[in-house]
Amino acid sequence: MAGTSTTVLSSGAVALQGGQAYTFFAFGRVAAGTLTLMGAGDDVMAPGMGMTKLRVVHGASTAPTVDVFATTPYAPLPGSPTLTRVPFPFASDFLTVPAGVYQARVTPTGTKTVAIDSGRLPLMGNTVRTVIALDPTTANGPFELLVLPDAN
Repeated sequence: MAGTSTTVLSSGAVALQGGQAYTFFAFGRVAAGTLTLMGAGDDVMAPGMGMTKLRVVHGASTAPTVDVFATTPYAPLPGSPTLTRVPFPFASDFLTVPAGVYQARVTPTGTKTVAIDSGRLPLMGNTVRTVIALDPTTANGPFELLVLPDAN
């Protein structure tokens, strides 16, 4: 199209498998030249009534390796995290859990210092979700959490 330009920010070969669904993520800041690309295979099969599938993605390029805790809302953090030593960039396997209301909290690995708190996180039955930790959108702002529906 006349009057437009294209800038390649990243490139590379990706091996894809026929019949498999994928999600591709771009993390970081284009202006800072810190864009990181990551692909992850999707699990689009619904888990059935009363269950939900959940994938956790560490997409906060300025955050350290983290632990992820999943509890009932406002419960104290348990002794052990649900996911440990999650590096950037990383997408967990899909976890199948009972539908319900949860609270997800993300801490720097080995600490109980909460960097991201989802508050009440309702997960309906027969759904698949991806939860992504993201960098702050403003200078000195808080890290953010994005919940995306997958396939349903």
